[in-house]
Amino acid sequence: MTWGNYGGYAFQYLIGVGGRNKSTSDQFANDALAGKLPSVSWVLAPGQFDEHPPDPGRGRMGNVTTGMQWTVDQVNAIVKGGLWSRVAIFVTWDCWGG
Repeated sequence: MTWGNYGGYAFQYLIGVGGRNKSTSDQFANDALAGKLPSVSWVLAPGQFDEHPPDPGRGRMGNVTTGMQWTVDQVNAIVKGGLWSRVAIFVTWDCWGG
């Protein structure tokens, strides 16, 4: 099975995985448009698309509108690349707003 890590950081903490198969999150849309995604892909949006609310202690954060559009753009790249019928998409967040 092939796999790719697009912009995610969690894999650097797994011994034996390290930085292998790592690309920028921008590369995901390019690979999807080309119809050439690995069997499993982990995708993390760049910081400017962060959907957390503003936090004075952390500086400027993203906003929901731009973050949502980034996610839509990734799904659209999958569709335009002809992969829609062969892909399962799971969208998750680390916070639920409470």
